[in-house]
Amino acid sequence: MLLVVTALFSAPRVAWAQGEEIDDSDSKSEPVNKANQPDQKPQDAEREEDFGLFGPIRLGPSAALTVPHIFNFGIDVMYENLASVSVAGGRYRRTVNSVDVEMRNWEIIGRWFPWHGSFFVGGAYGQQGLTALAQKDVSTTLKGVDLTIPTTLRLEVTTSYFTPQVGWMAIWDSGFLLGFDFGYQVALSSSANLQVAFQDVSASLEESLKASAEYQVEKKKVEDAAENFGKKNLPYITLLRMGCLF
Repeated sequence: MLLVVTALFSAPRVAWAQGEEIDDSDSKSEPVNKANQPDQKPQDAEREEDFGLFGPIRLGPSAALTVPHIFNFGIDVMYENLASVSVAGGRYRRTVNSVDVEMRNWEIIGRWFPWHGSFFVGGAYGQQGLTALAQKDVSTTLKGVDLTIPTTLRLEVTTSYFTPQVGWMAIWDSGFLLGFDFGYQVALSSSANLQVAFQDVSASLEESLKASAEYQVEKKKVEDAAENFGKKNLPYITLLRMGCLF
């Protein structure tokens, strides 16, 4: 009798214990075969390879062959493959028919890459200056006396502009940059200034010459023509842009 009672009270505990062992065995997840799962580290490493010294921001120098500014040098800053900003400028001198001509400019360029590739749309705001320096003999009549005076003429035209543009700019993993773009330079404002220096004349004679009505009329004609030239809108082309981003 004692054996039967002991069996009745112990049987549920054994069944419960066995059930618990079954549940525990079922709750244990099967060992995961890590070899069959993709490794994310190579993808992260590959993404990091596209970054530079400052993570997603890369910067470096560049040089461009452009029209009308001939040569421009600047610094480019690129954020991933989404946007870039450049600060550039240049100076070019040449002598044409005994006239020393100098062109200079600076500009800030913003670019947006809508498809995170090489194609971009953007715009540039800047200022350009055109200076012409010439020396010639000027013949004039002052108080009935014919004079031939060696004269230095310096004409400077300054123009502020905005240039919408589209283009292509590719950056390799090594940081090498190559591109070109097309735009239209729209003049926002323009001013002109003509400076005249007479040589081998007294201060009083120079003052009399510059105060004459003929001199004032001719000076204004030159400045108006130069200012109108500065207000002209021009096509803007970057034939080649090269650089290196770090």
